[in-house]
Amino acid sequence: RSIPGYLISKILIYREQLGGYSNSFQLLEIYHFPEYLFERIHPILQVNTSLIHPLGINTKTEEELALHPYLSYKESKAIVSFRKNNGPIKNQEDFDKIIAVPAETKERLKPYLAKDFQSYANTSGKSP
Repeated sequence: RSIPGYLISKILIYREQLGGYSNSFQLLEIYHFPEYLFERIHPILQVNTSLIHPLGINTKTEEELALHPYLSYKESKAIVSFRKNNGPIKNQEDFDKIIAVPAETKERLKPYLAKDFQSYANTSGKSP
């Protein structure tokens, strides 16, 4: 049996919203993703983390950040406020200072922030 078309569409849409998959278990975050199907396909799934798009933590607006599935509008607003008051978020330590973003969310966002922080470091301290 194959994956139904409607589910393929959901997988692709969620991948776009996330900025890429960092691990195969993120498929289970898709609304109504059948667990039996995940168990069947999990052994053959491959995730290429080099295809992950950076979150854009230092460039996006509150509204744009809030479009990411892991961020609420309140959290996005806190991120933008932190940037306005403290300058660009240069690394994980800076990001961890934003108390409005729960630790679990910070952990889930790490793969999407890694390229932001790497890009910042590669531009000699200038925000991308």
